Amino acid sequence: MGNYRLLGGTGYTGGKRSGGISFRSAAPVARQSAASKFGESDSSHVDYGSGMSEWCRNCHDRIHAGNSAFSHPAGVRLDPGMIDNYNRYVKTGDLSGSASSSYLALVPFERGTADPAQLDPSGTRGPDGNSKVMCLTCHRAHASAFRSIGRWDFDAQAIARSHPAPGDGGAAGSDVLYSYYGRDMLSRFGPSQKQFCEKCHKPK
Repeated sequence: MGNYRLLGGTGYTGGKRSGGISFRSAAPVARQSAASKFGESDSSHVDYGSGMSEWCRNCHDRIHAGNSAFSHPAGVRLDPGMIDNYNRYVKTGDLSGSASSSYLALVPFERGTADPAQLDPSGTRGPDGNSKVMCLTCHRAHASAFRSIGRWDFDAQAIARSHPAPGDGGAAGSDVLYSYYGRDMLSRFGPSQKQFCEKCHKPK
């Protein structure tokens, strides 16, 4: 239909239950792999082009205004140091990566283009000078197992200690595995993996 996931565009009012909201920003530009409709990997994912944070702002305006308990810049270009760190970062303590294969689906970014033909949902290339951080770099669009719909557990120093964990009250079956959308985080990143803020920001 010409827009990503049929999201409401400029002027969308939300129908009868909108509460007076009228969208000011258009639907984002993005392409999704047909193979990743119900999951994602570093080589089969949504490739974001532009406009995601602006679209989120249609409803979540206070977050972007800096009036929340915590706000992070969104819709702004990554600086050269962040681009270099993202492209080199493999995991905590390992900076042996290269730009051609540095994409991490746990920390997506916008390519900085409004042309969907320039997007590749199977691509593993990292960011460049046009790339931007967005709301979905750190958060899920709808829900997750973690506080503030985080892509990872913002409350755990080490990812291996994320909750739910085996033995947690109410956790059962594959809840631990599914909290990271089917990824075995311990085998992929090891017991020393810290917050994925490190993908862009050098550890202090």
